[in-house]
Amino acid sequence: MRKSLPWLFAAFALLLAPAPQPVRAAAPRPAGPAQAPVLFAVIGDYGTTSAPAGDVARLVASWQPAFVVTTGDNYYRAAGGAGLEKYDRSTGAYYCAFLKGAAPGPACSGDEAERNNFYPTLGNHDYWEAGLAVHTGYFALPEPGVVSSSGNERFYDVARGPVHLFVLDSNPGEPAGVARDSAQARWLKAQLAASTAPWKLVFLHHPPYSSGLYHGSTPAVRWPFAEWGADAVFSGHDHDYERLMRDGIVYFVNGMGGSAPFIFGPLLPGSAASYGLDWGAQRVVASENAITFEFISIDGVVRDSQTLLKPGPASEPNGSAPLHVADLDGAATGSRAGAWSATVTARIEDAAGTPAVGIMVVGRWNVGGTSNAACLTGTDGACTLTLTGLPGTQAGVAFAVTGIDSTLYRLDHLAAADPDGDSDGRSIRGPRP
Repeated sequence: MRKSLPWLFAAFALLLAPAPQPVRAAAPRPAGPAQAPVLFAVIGDYGTTSAPAGDVARLVASWQPAFVVTTGDNYYRAAGGAGLEKYDRSTGAYYCAFLKGAAPGPACSGDEAERNNFYPTLGNHDYWEAGLAVHTGYFALPEPGVVSSSGNERFYDVARGPVHLFVLDSNPGEPAGVARDSAQARWLKAQLAASTAPWKLVFLHHPPYSSGLYHGSTPAVRWPFAEWGADAVFSGHDHDYERLMRDGIVYFVNGMGGSAPFIFGPLLPGSAASYGLDWGAQRVVASENAITFEFISIDGVVRDSQTLLKPGPASEPNGSAPLHVADLDGAATGSRAGAWSATVTARIEDAAGTPAVGIMVVGRWNVGGTSNAACLTGTDGACTLTLTGLPGTQAGVAFAVTGIDSTLYRLDHLAAADPDGDSDGRSIRGPRP
């Protein structure tokens, strides 16, 4: 791991992190056709040609996400180049496989994907060091030949499966304004109200709330996102990772995509997790009734995880084809005296023993209180859930699989099994390291 003085301050901030706060209960989703779960990545402040930027890009590629969303600063002067080649260097060289309709360059043809799967947010360095015209000239947003409901490519929206992305321009130079009564804000309020997606996610560069010492919060963009219907708000600008609970919804600061890390100041009220020791990205998995946000550092360690659940419509019955837990394994990592993490891996199969692929497994941690969790099974029918930030005084944890989010299948608890006998196939307990 790379070491520098800022990380010592970040580590100290981790020790001071307050306990998580409750999240506003998500509203029930409207009835409609079932949508398959989706896995995507969120990166921020990545636009350099640094070694860490490459490490983050390789981490993201290993997840095989359906698409990538950024929190801004997609280009820094250090990446070099001129004109449209600036983004070929900072983005095409690393995320070419996700681009469609982008300007061609030496590193990337700009048309490697079948559809555009890369959704950038404008950052201040995109304005200052690349130029707005270069940014909009390089990317085709939200899709080639598709005009966003905003009528421009500075801020736009796109629906992907169970999630609806709303990408804003929080820079002071935005022609439609950045105040809560601006034309841009009115557009967002109307689009959030019109959206029928289960999950409505807002992205902007400047953080409404941030404990970062270098930039900190941007009060001008503290729009009433929760009141307007957003489920989560993502930002960057500060080169760290933070999860905050404000106004009953979750706010993320994700600026660890490759630029030099910043340090934390005093943690704000509502700060539930903070990390700045190494670069990384967020892996987000969403189904119609569950969404899990994980921040994963470049060494592959889950540093933070948050799951939100919302009930489906009462008129929609659970699927009839049975699946069951075929194995349930737990592990603990960290020091016995300090903070530690717990993981549980669940493997799901059908009655014939065939791995169930692409199934959203939902469960609950019990650590004195309860905490929801969800993960998406891979080709082996397995997925892993992580609980981070457990104190050394916590003797152990318990985890129970509560169901699956699917209209085609149901979870048969009576058929649950665990060949190695360390659980009953429905719940598992484990001590600290």
